[in-house]
Amino acid sequence: MIKMATAGNRSPGWWYPWLFVGGLGIVVIVNGILVYFATNSWTGLSTDGHYDKGLAYNQTLDAQRQQNALGWKVDFNYGPDGNLSIKFIDANGAPLDGLTVTANLYRPSQDDVDYSVALQPTPLGSYQTQLQLPLPGLWEVRLSAVRGSDTFRLRRRIQVP
Repeated sequence: MIKMATAGNRSPGWWYPWLFVGGLGIVVIVNGILVYFATNSWTGLSTDGHYDKGLAYNQTLDAQRQQNALGWKVDFNYGPDGNLSIKFIDANGAPLDGLTVTANLYRPSQDDVDYSVALQPTPLGSYQTQLQLPLPGLWEVRLSAVRGSDTFRLRRRIQVP
């Protein structure tokens, strides 16, 4: 004989299906919160003209080959006092004078404090400047040295105390 459950007398485990419904409800709520924050929060830094830069990839590779053909070597130094000094040496080991050297400084986590500075020449192929960075932390230095039609680019990261 089969007993039928009545309103006051439920069969054991009647609430098991509600566990699945409740678990699925929690998943839907959490996913909704994640979707909200993903679509309404800061998107992070982006590259200006990323499509055009992608199309110019072969020119970037050619520029790198030309830079490698120069054979220039660089001694990059950043001290805790904020002194940035760069020494350029040509393929024969002679110091490189007569360069126009600029440093563009970028903070990877913040794009409103970026700036550029020109490095002043000192004897024997050295160039230097005193940096006064507004915030401590990680900075990316993008150097550009130009002499005539020759261009040398270098990227380094520095830690500012």
